[in-house]
Amino acid sequence: MLAFLSILYSDKEMDEETLFEIEWKYLPLLNEYYDAKPELLERRLSTDPDFFIKVVRLVYRPKDQTEEEHGYSEERVDDSKSRALWNLLNTWKIVPGITDDGSFNVGTFKEWLEKVSNEARESGHSEVAMLYVGRILLYTPPDSSGLWINLDVAEILDKPENEQIRQGYVLEILDSEGVREYDPSGKYERERAEFWRNRAKELKEHGLLLFAEALEDAARRYELEGNMDDL
Repeated sequence: MLAFLSILYSDKEMDEETLFEIEWKYLPLLNEYYDAKPELLERRLSTDPDFFIKVVRLVYRPKDQTEEEHGYSEERVDDSKSRALWNLLNTWKIVPGITDDGSFNVGTFKEWLEKVSNEARESGHSEVAMLYVGRILLYTPPDSSGLWINLDVAEILDKPENEQIRQGYVLEILDSEGVREYDPSGKYERERAEFWRNRAKELKEHGLLLFAEALEDAARRYELEGNMDDL
């Protein structure tokens, strides 16, 4: 399967939409192997709000809807495909608005976010969708002013109504660490706590107090983890 896909990807005349359909069909296999990444599906999450919401709806049922009700109202996928879609969402790293040359178009991002917000609200998936928006924003490029994150995105993260997005951002900070070797000294955790407190301080200098508070929460979690042996 991997060799087959490699041949397809190297074929310059292969239609991208055909490759996309192949990745969609064989996604459970692609997620089993480190060398076979569903690149087109990841890119589609970032460029097509409808596709992003479709994946969220296939993995998560609407808020306040039972599993039985969901079974009658949504397209269904088997457990293998559902797990693969969940993995796709949780390994996705391409920020909406990133162009082919690596630059960031904040207008494109805002258009993507507005459509995602509207569709997620209508389908009852607003909370989970906004968590994933927050998670992907951890990978936002720096601002041209020198701030470590694009200022327009930081302002979106600071809006009072975007608590779920801030929560997703903090979750990704912690989850992106992955599994690491245990250090009883807690040195690494204290360093990470200081790192995020410094970033929160920069945000406060720009008046972004709610976003700064979220980063301070991440710092406290690192600090608590680093001090576990003292409890």
